[in-house]
Amino acid sequence: MPRSKLALFLFDCQKGQWSTISKFPYPLPREAEIDEAPVSLLEPRDGQIGIAHHKTDTYLCVDGDWGDEEPTTYEIVLARYHSILVGDKAYILKADADRRPKPPENPELPLKWNLYGEERESLGEPAELEDLAARIKAKNYSLEVTSALPDIFPLEEFEPFPCAALFANLTYQSESDGGQEEDHEAKFAQRRKKAEKILQHGVNAIFDRDPNDKICPSCWLPFNESTVMAIAAHEDLTDPVMGDNARLRFYPTRYTPEGLPIDSTGVPASGLACPHCRSRIPRDFLEIPHHIFSIVGASQSGKSYYFTVLSKLLQKTLFKQFEISFRDEDPQANAVLHEMRNRLFQGLTPEETFLLKTQLEGEMYTRLRRFGQEVSLPRPFSFILSSEKNEDKNEGLIFYDNAGEHFQPNIPLEDSPGALHVAVSAAILFIYDPTPNQDLRKKLEDHEDPQLKAHVPDNQEVIMAEMENRIKQILQLRSHQKINKPLAVIVNKCDIWQSLLPREKLQPTITKNGLDNAAIKHNSNLVREFLMEYEPALVANAEALSSQVRYFAASSFGHSPKEFKDPESDAVYLAPDPNKLAPIEVETPVLWALHQIHSQLFPALP
Repeated sequence: MPRSKLALFLFDCQKGQWSTISKFPYPLPREAEIDEAPVSLLEPRDGQIGIAHHKTDTYLCVDGDWGDEEPTTYEIVLARYHSILVGDKAYILKADADRRPKPPENPELPLKWNLYGEERESLGEPAELEDLAARIKAKNYSLEVTSALPDIFPLEEFEPFPCAALFANLTYQSESDGGQEEDHEAKFAQRRKKAEKILQHGVNAIFDRDPNDKICPSCWLPFNESTVMAIAAHEDLTDPVMGDNARLRFYPTRYTPEGLPIDSTGVPASGLACPHCRSRIPRDFLEIPHHIFSIVGASQSGKSYYFTVLSKLLQKTLFKQFEISFRDEDPQANAVLHEMRNRLFQGLTPEETFLLKTQLEGEMYTRLRRFGQEVSLPRPFSFILSSEKNEDKNEGLIFYDNAGEHFQPNIPLEDSPGALHVAVSAAILFIYDPTPNQDLRKKLEDHEDPQLKAHVPDNQEVIMAEMENRIKQILQLRSHQKINKPLAVIVNKCDIWQSLLPREKLQPTITKNGLDNAAIKHNSNLVREFLMEYEPALVANAEALSSQVRYFAASSFGHSPKEFKDPESDAVYLAPDPNKLAPIEVETPVLWALHQIHSQLFPALP
């Protein structure tokens, strides 16, 4: 772990001992039996020290400032003392420019404390901490306005410790309190609620963080590398938050010579976890840049089939055309996708290739804790892009397949955190299914595709409008402002409708020299004209959202699916014929978006 450029010393006020901080994160309190400390000191950066607050049921107070549940920073002043209160544990932090750490001498014990009133006036002679508690109770002092400090530290140099938390276990209520202990509890509940609201309604707070911070691929909250949790390897250590089936998440205090964390049983731990939701983080996630691609669309628009086909075609096309390998970053986390691919591409009949639609509580989702509440969030499917020409230029891709219900106007944003990833995405893939459109069905009334006869609600322009509304709400953009990120509007099932294109035919977009930008633009204009004929509101909403919009014609199957009946329920389903699978332009929208993000790695013809 990296060392600080400053010498940092910590004084344990209860034990009366100084110690030197040399490794980060530095957990507080320091009891050896605690596997997960409620607070961690992070490595100083630019004269500030980060403090991560992991357990919101334990109060944090720094220099008299009560902290919220999110990691925050405090300015370090050289040669000055800083007070840190973690629950009822009191510490003094001192910073020095001397790079050869030597802590101050420990004072004589027992340590004595001064008690202060509301105006910092002295309330009697110094006494041991237990005697101060007795004095507060005997004198009926209010815990809310009194504070205390070891008498070896001058009051004028920093804020003393609030007695409301220092003596949290003192079971009495003064006449002047008037129920203030309960108000104290309510005040911090209100602070936590405010922090939650900020991050739910204003993810711009994420972008105000240090640029070196990472965004968790599961809960989309920011964290610094020094706050990452380790995952215990020993089978007897289970996590109290995630349940008995999950290994313990903890903040390490011991390391192997190779730098691996060591759990409480002495076993090295190689897994990493998000400090917020505790989900597993791929190790490469901390080392290379990652780009989020959000797949959005209405229910039954074909998102799951599209993503399944896309993941297979990207492996082939990227390596063949660009000499870039596309592989799983975490094969275990991508297991659900592997099962879908095996079902689709190895099935022998339509019944065997059938994929269930993405559901809010389906296998494409996982339940995690976010702000202390268990919520359903879409699984991240992460991949590594490795260039054969430049092995040092690896990039990560993370895909999300959202249930269409997440973007329904009747589901409030605060009740639907699973849609928040669109605000931090590098590109958005909007899947549009034109087959429910009544005007198009009239033009194709002689077509035998069963999708043109299915009873499917046609509210897809509403999904696009709601996505625009939510993204601008999260990023706090005005209605006329646009995001500057690629938005690919993918008009699916083009094997059915491409005969209705208003002018000449679609052109091939992928050549041996890279993407053909002219062909992509040509095709985009054709598809836009098609949408202007049948769904102009979709075009209006897309171009009001992003300054980088392209329209694509694609088909996950390349043919009309077959109907089959479930023998148990008699329900009729549609699935592709495995002998006729011939996807059309499925990977082109992703390649175009990658070119916008990283043009050197993904070249294109002018």
